[in-house]
Amino acid sequence: MARTSTDLGEIEGIDLDGCERYAGIRYAQPPIGELRFKAPVPSGPWEGVYDASAFGASAPQPPPVVGTVGVQADLHTDEDCLFLNVFTPCADGGARPVMVWIHGGAYTIGSGDIYDGSSFCTRGDVVVVTMNYRLGVLGWIPLEHLDPTDATLAGAGSNGVRDQIESLRWVRDNIAAFGGDPGNVTLFGESAGGGSVAAVLAAPSADGLYHRAIIQSGPPGFAPPWRPELYTTELLAALGAPDGGIDALRAADAAALVQAQIDIGLIDRMGRDRDHPVDGTGVGPHPTVDGVVITATPAEAVRAKGAAAVPLLIGTNEDEGTLFSLLLPTDVSDDELAAAMPENISDPHALFQAYRERENGRRLIIDLMTDAVFRIPSLRLADAQVEAGAPAWVYLFTWRTPVFGGLLGATHALEIPFVWDMLDDPQWGLFIGTDPPKDLGVAMQDAWLAFARSGSPEAEGLPAWPRYETAARPTFEFGDERLVVDDPGGDLRRLWYDLSTPA
Repeated sequence: MARTSTDLGEIEGIDLDGCERYAGIRYAQPPIGELRFKAPVPSGPWEGVYDASAFGASAPQPPPVVGTVGVQADLHTDEDCLFLNVFTPCADGGARPVMVWIHGGAYTIGSGDIYDGSSFCTRGDVVVVTMNYRLGVLGWIPLEHLDPTDATLAGAGSNGVRDQIESLRWVRDNIAAFGGDPGNVTLFGESAGGGSVAAVLAAPSADGLYHRAIIQSGPPGFAPPWRPELYTTELLAALGAPDGGIDALRAADAAALVQAQIDIGLIDRMGRDRDHPVDGTGVGPHPTVDGVVITATPAEAVRAKGAAAVPLLIGTNEDEGTLFSLLLPTDVSDDELAAAMPENISDPHALFQAYRERENGRRLIIDLMTDAVFRIPSLRLADAQVEAGAPAWVYLFTWRTPVFGGLLGATHALEIPFVWDMLDDPQWGLFIGTDPPKDLGVAMQDAWLAFARSGSPEAEGLPAWPRYETAARPTFEFGDERLVVDDPGGDLRRLWYDLSTPA
């Protein structure tokens, strides 16, 4: 067994091969009962020796659906879910870089417990922290309108971000006991986890708790604000309490809330034609500028910080949208596309025409979604870093999985098993095939480790990776080859920039 002493008390984990794991550590009090929909309350000290041999619960969530990967069907869930896990080479009082991971899953599904940080520990001599946070209606739905007199509901739509920030406070106060350096913390995440990293960048209460940021397939561009009164009307109706208000939501069983989310299509609205859409964005819960927790868009926040903004490593996959292809229509009119696009696009029809000259039908929608949701917002955030005088590095993942006849290409989430050295994990086999290039995984993990250690992803054995700037726009390509390409897809990027304004 592995054991260490913290300011909260003694804790005992398990020995892995060259790594110690401390799992299921409570970082905040259970967000149940009177604490439902409220900001997290820090956990206190414990008596005796804390048993950290097993994972805690993950947040309540629907079962995995088409288009989700890396989620266990038998995941143990409970509303009492604010736990984190620590992987360390040795809890010896050292001062190793710390990497804190935020899992993805459209802010509605997923768990930090399925990510094994031991390969990062053994290869890079770093400490890795994974966490669980509130999902769906319990963590991401604004509720202030239901009772404007209740101050505790202010910022309720950002409770998931609050949980993530509370875990960072726990890291600041306790990670030294596990051999980590609280002054060198890299926050990284993918998909909704990457969007969460962007949200943390825009949350003033998180400043100083992290020192570098990695955003994998964000999306860092916040969607338009919720129309929460429409959503909660549908939610209460699905619960059978149309006039129940906030009291009905507080009294509902967590499983009933999850079922209500399913009933009104919370996680599968992308591309669906609904009679009463919750908002005009076609997406589920997401971070918004609420003025309480998140006070600006990520790009605005970065510009305001100037050169003090933390170093940023950001990138996307070449074919993000293919993972969602079964949820997308086979074809739509330009008018339907225009209705789904952000309002900051001056001439959406000119944009669509450029895509129609290349593709049609579902593939056009896939490519448009890839750029609109992932690539362009990521590049805009990298631009903001450059404008602020802060360092940024941009990557593009281009390796194409051979599964399903190669239809997925370099799809959303495909880089995860490479970054995490999970290429031999059976749960990823159907996604990456039987013979993925392990040297690609080594290259990506080495770059991520170098960034966590020094603030630059340049690593031994990789080509020189220049800092991003807006003239040449150097982009590191992780694919069959590793090389730097200037402004890949630049023609469409320029068109987006000509027809839209940055956040």
